[in-house]
Amino acid sequence: GLDSPAMRKRAVPAAASSAAGHRRGEKKQRLETKAREDVDIGWYSLAKIRIHNPQLDTEQGPRAYLVPGDYSRENWDSLVDSMITGIASGSKGVSWKREASDGSTLRDLRFYTADWRQSLVSHAVYAGFFPYASAFEYPGQAEIERCLLNLEVSGASREKTEMDPGGRVIMDDISKLKTGKKTVKSVKRHKYSLVCHNDSIERVLRAIVGQHGLDWMGFRRVRELLFGLPRLPGGDTFVEEKESSVRMRVVAFELRDMDNEGKLVSGEVGYIVGSCYTCLSVYSDKGYPKGDRVRTQAVILNLARSGVKLFDAGVTADYYQILYGFKKVGKHEFVAAWRKYRNVPLKSEQELLRACNQDQLYKMLSENRDAALKKR
Repeated sequence: GLDSPAMRKRAVPAAASSAAGHRRGEKKQRLETKAREDVDIGWYSLAKIRIHNPQLDTEQGPRAYLVPGDYSRENWDSLVDSMITGIASGSKGVSWKREASDGSTLRDLRFYTADWRQSLVSHAVYAGFFPYASAFEYPGQAEIERCLLNLEVSGASREKTEMDPGGRVIMDDISKLKTGKKTVKSVKRHKYSLVCHNDSIERVLRAIVGQHGLDWMGFRRVRELLFGLPRLPGGDTFVEEKESSVRMRVVAFELRDMDNEGKLVSGEVGYIVGSCYTCLSVYSDKGYPKGDRVRTQAVILNLARSGVKLFDAGVTADYYQILYGFKKVGKHEFVAAWRKYRNVPLKSEQELLRACNQDQLYKMLSENRDAALKKR
């Protein structure tokens, strides 16, 4: 029969042959994967990228490239101090170099690198750097692969002067948050719900890339970095910290229209360090004229309720000053505020993960507006 000793005897060599073939297939797949990785590493190096992009140090303003190394939080803090004072810290800071000679000083610089390790990004962010990606040219390589990591502390105007108020857009006093009358009324017209969940990150990123294009949140290395970084506790996709010892957590917020099958009205992706929050990028459906304002103000108030003290809109969101009451500051003032709150834990991480329905959003926004009017 089929299970006779003779049949089992004849089946053994066949099974062994099948297993051996399977192992050979796995080995071949591993070798092919390694070969692809080697090719990737081969072309993705600053030396080769520079051949096709000789103006890397100047094409987006004065930049310098980071010398590869395992830098500590203290190294990054020392670099930031040097950028404020203009005095190099020597062996204490992060090493960098420039190919260009245009008279730029350390105070003028932002930095770029091909190193996307979580530990490097987390330590740089902890020191106050704003991370973003920039594209470059490289024949034969897909656009989604062609990006470098950039790190900057302030915007194009590095320090506050009489003529220019500096370059980092922040709020460190929640009582200054502006809430417009029409924004509050718009909440009554739509059955909005504000959601902060680990699964929101993928949905919001997809919407951002769909609206703004691949550059910069759509690059493969950016997405892999964001998905690999720690997140707030809770949810099925919570990621534990691995090589990073800094509590940098990625978060995403969704404003949804529950009367329209939960359609995404507006969203944003950012990160939390201690009691500091930085917004990386936003999405807004143009069919909801006040949706972006509802989301922005509700996110800020929700973060404040959870214990966030410093709100950072990065270096280019000047409209946050006009619409929401943010201010633009130079490196010295920003770094002082960042260091004040970066080690202060949130009061309630779970509070962020609690959805706000239409009534709660209306109450939160109208109370903030009433409080602001009383102070006038």
